[in-house]
Amino acid sequence: MVLIAFMGTVAAWWWFKVSCHDVSENGQHFTRELREIARLNARAAIAQSIASICAVVLWLTGAYVYQG
Repeated sequence: MVLIAFMGTVAAWWWFKVSCHDVSENGQHFTRELREIARLNARAAIAQSIASICAVVLWLTGAYVYQG
């Protein structure tokens, strides 16, 4: 459960950084900035995938069953 929360937070942080990334007006470093945006987006997607896989594994193993 902690891993799911941590990876979800990491994914949200990287997607937040992508959404706040400004592309320069002059276009001088446009390719480099697009590469940086793509790298951050890929990291966020990987973190979200890990969190989703952990959630599915916990669900399949019965870890989400209410014990009360």
